[in-house]
Amino acid sequence: MKKILIPAMMLAVGAAAVAVAAAPGDPVLMTVNGKDVPVSEFIYLYEKNNQQQQESQSVDQYLDMFINYKLKVAAAEDAGVDTTAEFLKEYNGYANDLAAPYMHDTEAEEAVIANIKANSARNVKVSHIMLPPGNNSEETRQYLAMLDTIRTQILDGADFSEMALKYSEDPSKVQNLGSMGWITVNRLPYPFEKVAFETPVGTISEPFLDAPFGTHIIRVEDERPDPGEVKVAHILKLNGRGPRRSVIDASKDSLSRVQIDSLYQLAINGADFFELARENSEDPGSAENGGVIDFFGVGRMVPEFEQTAFALKDGEISEPIKTEYGYHIIKRLEGRPHVDEETLDLTIQQRMARDHGLSNMLAKSFNDKNRARFNARLLSDGTEQVKEIIIQAGKYDSAVAAILTATPIKLAQAGDRVITSAQVVAQMPGQTFDALPGYN
Repeated sequence: MKKILIPAMMLAVGAAAVAVAAAPGDPVLMTVNGKDVPVSEFIYLYEKNNQQQQESQSVDQYLDMFINYKLKVAAAEDAGVDTTAEFLKEYNGYANDLAAPYMHDTEAEEAVIANIKANSARNVKVSHIMLPPGNNSEETRQYLAMLDTIRTQILDGADFSEMALKYSEDPSKVQNLGSMGWITVNRLPYPFEKVAFETPVGTISEPFLDAPFGTHIIRVEDERPDPGEVKVAHILKLNGRGPRRSVIDASKDSLSRVQIDSLYQLAINGADFFELARENSEDPGSAENGGVIDFFGVGRMVPEFEQTAFALKDGEISEPIKTEYGYHIIKRLEGRPHVDEETLDLTIQQRMARDHGLSNMLAKSFNDKNRARFNARLLSDGTEQVKEIIIQAGKYDSAVAAILTATPIKLAQAGDRVITSAQVVAQMPGQTFDALPGYN
């Protein structure tokens, strides 16, 4: 069965916006051209105007301006100016800009940023077992229950590595038996990272969903201070395994081992390492640059390479090491401590924009708070029906929007008010998104 990820959070955010708009307790200040003007609108514009003026205006002074402004708007509406494409485009742009600060949970975002910064000072060594995410909420619950059973067996004495090899759907399990080695922040989806850094050393996490990648349990093996970053130069002799070949060419592998040993002897006896790399390294990405690889931190290289690079002292050359690519000798050029604050801030800012797991987590926090605030709840029958419509279409677009508008589906309830798919669609003008692999 095809796995589907639907950004249902977008529908939930739309429902929350409708609920906010329905909030009672805002008396009418005046009526202009048959339209009521609430007190809140006048107060908002009055305070905003005074913030932008060198000299504040009194309420009476601003009231005259406000009435004139409303009369001009009414005249423009009567003339049909408000229906032109140019006007609507500009109006919707302003509306989106004004709504943006209120459509996310600033407090939750700040907590996430603080959490990432705190965890950036350390690494954790983890192993995991992964099952599929599930095609729907019921399948997800089944996979989480299966992981809970596996976890119980491990706690009762079963070997974690053997269980990973038997059950995990991570393709790398054959090589690593579930071990992911040392991990640092900003390298994995946030739901996974969060659990990994919050699970105490020596314990196994509760099962959790990291959509759309899978369901997991994590065992934390160890922790340490983050070692910072290193800059190295290396020489690589390939083992003869091509990019699509799993079998190593034995003759090429033997020749590479002999060659790397000879190059190592030249390097430790004073030959120019960078020239040796330019003339002999088979790494196309670094050979022309004398084998230099710019600063990298934990989790960026294969484990054998990373461990050797961090273990060296500046200027020191390693003995030949073997990785899945072939044979290397490494010269450590320079080390530097934990990433600086400015770079970390930039990395987190970029991550907040692209990490879908993190976006969904923050959207859920926003929706949960609004549901509690407005006594709102999603109606599961309706939301599942909308998901199915999007699944059948393969995406949410204007055609799906037309269906959800023509035949409104009850999606949520805020107090005594029922919110339908037609109302939510109205809050999402021009939105399109695909039904992507995974589950949400």
